[in-house]
Formats: sequence, structure tokens, C-alpha cells
Amino acid sequence: MWVESELDKGSVFHFTCKLQKSTTNLDSADRDQLNVLDGKKAAIIEHNDFSRASLVNQSENFGMKPVEYKSIAEFESGISENSDLSVVFVELGLDRLQPDELVDRVRKQCCDIKMPIVVCGPLGSVHSSRGSSDNVYSLLKPFKLANTKRFLLEALGQNTRKVKKTATNTVKPGESMPMSILLAEDNVVNQKVATRLFSKFGYEIDVANNGSEVIKAIEQNEYDLVFMDIQMPEMDGLEATRQIIEKWGDNRPRIIALTANAMREDKENCFEAGMDEYLTKPFKRSELLDAISSTYKKMTVGS
Repeated sequence: MWVESELDKGSVFHFTCKLQKSTTNLDSADRDQLNVLDGKKAAIIEHNDFSRASLVNQSENFGMKPVEYKSIAEFESGISENSDLSVVFVELGLDRLQPDELVDRVRKQCCDIKMPIVVCGPLGSVHSSRGSSDNVYSLLKPFKLANTKRFLLEALGQNTRKVKKTATNTVKPGESMPMSILLAEDNVVNQKVATRLFSKFGYEIDVANNGSEVIKAIEQNEYDLVFMDIQMPEMDGLEATRQIIEKWGDNRPRIIALTANAMREDKENCFEAGMDEYLTKPFKRSELLDAISSTYKKMTVGS
């Protein structure tokens, strides 16, 4: 390890690390399946350089020929040179398009209404209202080689989609733990993703775009639980929480912070403002359900 430093300009740190080459152990069945991918062309539409490079590397590992794009516009301008695509990976929320809009735009340019599309996004996101029956698949970030392989094989008809078996009489949380929920979130994509997720749980939620709208919503309706984004325009989540506590005191709804920051200082700021719990984005479904469950328990104990 060594460092090069220049006054008033900065420092560059260097180090050498020896690693063993990763090996992918494939049985004969795996090799036969992967032969289907050999030479196939895949478009990768992803604005993040690291994520795009990761998918390029993984697809090349399977013998495919990836073509990179940073935006839908770039893909549309270069599609004439790549008309023989077998599958398209596209980033969720790219160019501020909704998932189904992304699928439609890509397929229109490919002149193929059944082109396999793999929508890529973070944990907890709802990628599309369509499913594998319409050749639309959801791949979570960060990309794992095994998951990428599975969806590629499914997209090209070589794998049967695995479906988790669930009981037909499953009761949704919204039925067993009824409550009124308000989401404070300024990002439109996150709003739609969260609304869809809550709907799956059996909750029809209200949405506020900033702290000021949260205050107005609580003045007009009674809420049991508020999921509060921290960074919002006009009035942020911390200030909104302080005003809610000052105005409603113990009669206020429970407030759970939602933030992309996981630093200890950020958590302390949330609790100092008076928030009850704290979730870091992207949060897991189980964490969301735990927050709902803890709120319902406090509601029933207090009633």
C-alpha cells in the first residue's frame, strides 16, 4: 500500500490485493441450458455505470453479447443497429417513466409486443403490473449471478417460473389489523411503488407530497400511522413531526421515519424530533409489516 499526495490538490491511495478467480460450477444440465444463451444479444438500459457494468459482465459470463445504453432515448436511437435482440434489461424509473410505460416503449422500438423484458430495481419496489405470462420479469439490485441466470433462462423459455405456494384463505394484514395510514413522500415513483405494496397488504393509503400537506391531511382526517419521508420540499419530515407533536400531543398518530440514510446521527435526529420508529430505504416487506403490527398492538392496548 502506498499514497501519493500533493499539497492543496489531494491524495491518491494505492493498494494491491490478491484474489482467487471465481469459479462457476455447472453440471451438464446447467451447461445445456446456458448453451441457449450463447451468442444471444441483450440490451442493457441502465443509467448507473456500476449497475450497467455488472449486468454486462454477467451476461458476457453466459456467452451473450450485451449492448449498453444509458437512457431510453439512447436505446431508441440505436435500436436499428440491434434489431436482433433476445432480451432487454431496463432500469426501474428510468427517464421518470412508469414500469408499464418502460415496457411499452421498449417493445415498440423492438417491433415485438412479446419481447422479454427484465425490469431492474431495488428491494420492495413494484416493477410492473404485468408478470411472467406477459414476458415481463423483475430482477432485484444488487444483481446476483444466479438470479440473472434464472431470469434469462425464464425469459427465453428454458426455466419454469417458481411460484411460492400460499394458502387460499390467507388473511391480509389490512383485514386483521385495520388502520388508517398516511404516506409522506415527494417522489412520484416511490409513491406508486408504496401504494401498490400497501394495497397488497390490504390497505388503501393516503399520500402527501411534503410536510405541509401532512399537517393539512391530519387536520382533515384521523390517521393511526404516518410513514414520514425525511427529505421533502417546503417542509421536511423532521419539522412536520415537531409541528404534529406540538399541535396534537398524545392524540397524534404514530410516526415512522423513512430515509435512505442509515447513519447513527440521522436516527438520533429522527428520535429527537419525536418519531416513534425508523426504517431505512429500501426496506423489507417484513420490516414494514413489523411497523404496522407494532402500531396495531399499541392501538389495541390503548383502547
